[in-house]
Amino acid sequence: MSDKNQELADFIWSVADLLRGDYKRSEYGKVILPMTLLRRMDCVMKDTREAVWARAESFAGQNKDAVLRATAGRDFYNLSRQTFATIGADPDTQKVEKNLKDFIGGWDCCRIG
Repeated sequence: MSDKNQELADFIWSVADLLRGDYKRSEYGKVILPMTLLRRMDCVMKDTREAVWARAESFAGQNKDAVLRATAGRDFYNLSRQTFATIGADPDTQKVEKNLKDFIGGWDCCRIG
């Protein structure tokens, strides 16, 4: 394993070790998998996020879901103005919780799967 890969692996395990402090060993997978999925979807949406937001604001017709999926170029999109960069940007933990809930609530508009 290269030094860079070893550094990355060590970092990932250090994050897992931090979670172990707050979660039982059998529980932290219930946090890691959903957060990994949400982060991946956040990254995938990055290139069309602004276009989806703009189209959502300007579209007043029927079948908005289909129009926004077409704008996103995917079967999913998120109307929340939150991203993983903004969710944790505030040091106030109550705002972080609010931001995360807003991000997750942004999926209510579409069908995934």
